Amino acid sequence: TWPDSDVKTKMGMHHLALPSAVANNPVYNSIAAGVSTPYDITDEFTLGGFWIRPYRNTADDDLKNNDMDIFGLHADWNADSFRLQPYLVYSRVGRDSGYWGSNTTTNPNHLDKINNAGADDSYSNIYLGGAALNLKPTDKLTLNFDGIYGHMKSEADNITSGFEKSSGWFLALGADYELGFVTPGVIAWYASGDDKDDYDDGEMGVMPTISQANSGFRPTRLGTSGFYSMGDGALVTCTGTGTWGFGAHLKNFSFAEDLSHTFRAFFFQGTNDKDLYTVDKAYFSNSLYLTEEDQGFELNFDSIYKVGDGLSLIMELGYIYIDWDRRNLRSYNEDNVWNAQLTFDYRF
Repeated sequence: TWPDSDVKTKMGMHHLALPSAVANNPVYNSIAAGVSTPYDITDEFTLGGFWIRPYRNTADDDLKNNDMDIFGLHADWNADSFRLQPYLVYSRVGRDSGYWGSNTTTNPNHLDKINNAGADDSYSNIYLGGAALNLKPTDKLTLNFDGIYGHMKSEADNITSGFEKSSGWFLALGADYELGFVTPGVIAWYASGDDKDDYDDGEMGVMPTISQANSGFRPTRLGTSGFYSMGDGALVTCTGTGTWGFGAHLKNFSFAEDLSHTFRAFFFQGTNDKDLYTVDKAYFSNSLYLTEEDQGFELNFDSIYKVGDGLSLIMELGYIYIDWDRRNLRSYNEDNVWNAQLTFDYRF
């Protein structure tokens, strides 16, 4: 804390997550170098700001734009029956920061197609605004909402190919009802996708994101980023961009002492224009890019057994089926994916 004040400051490598009420924030939730300064104005209201640097290309220190910086403001109004967390984010993405390749490796929303191939000093700007809302009408019922809008624009001169900008939005709803022996719940989301007409004019329709596979949107454990430990995950999306879906879960039910289970069942589909495969067949056939005619479902069954003090045994089971639109001629033609994962977790 600053001397003679209540302002808290945290600096260095630390975990920072944008607010989320439903299933983790799809834009950013990760560990990076930065500074955060939350300030408790009252017992119920907190205001804060942050700066983080998730990407820096150290291969060549002479590069003029080898950094990606994120600046943000956030508020937290936490009362008895509700919690509201709005936030605003600005990011400057240098051409040589490393964001483009790293981001699209595990987050295939093709933002690498934003044109930054100009001079060494070219860069892009990202503007984001969102809010997370939790409501608790009764002691047992919780309602959750996330809403985000984002815009990304290249500041490169003389763009002759690729795309100049991308704008999109994301909405998610959720509800949980605590019954004591089990917590049933539902989740639904919708994220905007690409439209062919806009795509032909050099604009994309997805929300810019920074999350990677182990830190993004996580309503499920195999298709999205909801896996408990390191391993397979986010096989469909780690951000939800270009998709919509809905599903239900049963959390923390048990048939034996010290053993609990969670079951999930979800349907998902793409929101990108089905005609986009004709634009760049080589690109879209080698990307996990869901169109309006690609759909599937996922089933999860996870179990946690508390062996002793600090020691847990976690078994994660996941299955995905995807009905591809075969006209896309994509290289990802496997319809069925399953995963079984056993983790020993010891905390001391």
